[in-house]
Amino acid sequence: QVGELYRPDDLRRAMAFQIFYIAINVSVIAAPLVSGTLGERVGWHWGFGTAGIVMVAGLVLYVFAGPWLPADNRPARGASRGTAHAPMVASDWQRIAALAVLVPVLALALLTNQEIFNAYLVWADEKFALTFMGQTLPTSWMITSDATLSFSMLVAVAAFWKWQGARTGREPDE
Repeated sequence: QVGELYRPDDLRRAMAFQIFYIAINVSVIAAPLVSGTLGERVGWHWGFGTAGIVMVAGLVLYVFAGPWLPADNRPARGASRGTAHAPMVASDWQRIAALAVLVPVLALALLTNQEIFNAYLVWADEKFALTFMGQTLPTSWMITSDATLSFSMLVAVAAFWKWQGARTGREPDE
C-alpha cells in the first residue's frame, strides 16, 4: 500500500518507503522502553499486556484509516495475472547466480542479527554494568540502543538523498 500512494515514476515513492521503515524503527526504539521496563520492573504480565494493547491499537488505527489508503490490488490466489513472461536472457541468469551467492551470506548475517532479541540480552544481563547514575537500567533497553543506531543511519540516508535531490534534481528510485 505504501507503493500505491504515488505513481510508479514519482520519486516521492522511494522516500515513502524510507519514512515507513523509519516509523517501524521508532516503534522498535519505544517498545523496549515501555514494555520492557514494565516487564522487568512491574511484572512480565504488564509488559506483555502493554505490547498486546499497542498492537491492537495499531490494528484498529489501520482499519479506521482504510478509507484513506489505496486499495489492495493484488490478484487473488490462483488468479492469472494476464501477462506473459518473456524468456530469460543471459543477464537474467547472471542475476540469479548473484542471488544464489548472496542469499546464504545474507541469511547468515540476518541469523546473527536476530540474536539481539534473545542471546544478546542474556549475555548483556550477565556481562554489562547496566547501572547509570545510580539507577540500574532494564536489560531490554539494550534493544533500544541498537535500534537507535539503526534509526540514526536510516534518517541520515533519507536526509542525504533529500539533500542530493535538492542539489542535483535527481534522486534514486526504489
